[in-house]
Amino acid sequence: MAVISLGNLFTAVAVFCALITTINATNCYNTTDPNNSNDRGKKIDCGSYTYCTKMTSPSLGTVRTCGLVSDAFCNAVGDGNCGAPPTNLANLPVTSEAGANLCCCKSDYCNVSASLSHNTVLISVCLLSLASFIMSKLF
Repeated sequence: MAVISLGNLFTAVAVFCALITTINATNCYNTTDPNNSNDRGKKIDCGSYTYCTKMTSPSLGTVRTCGLVSDAFCNAVGDGNCGAPPTNLANLPVTSEAGANLCCCKSDYCNVSASLSHNTVLISVCLLSLASFIMSKLF
């Protein structure tokens, strides 16, 4: 029976974490009924778009899709974070409305929840694994 050393296990976890956190989102929910905040919409393949988005506004409701804004906007807002949507979205004129909010995330189907930061759990597990490895080598 093969025994896996702690060092090899740590290496495997580190490689896995690195691969998972660099995969771009290509699958998002696309809203079918913006007036129903519980309607996730259809699952779609987003092709070359990097981010899934979820926009809410008092008059529009909830819109989930990909490619709604540029990657530059989502890079500025940050993965799993929300901000006021840009006012230059021609296809959504309510973006300058008070109370409008646009969230960006990179995980597949991440634009469904109120909190879009699904990678937080994965990153926490990776950091705990790293800390455990370092502590095992020190003591």
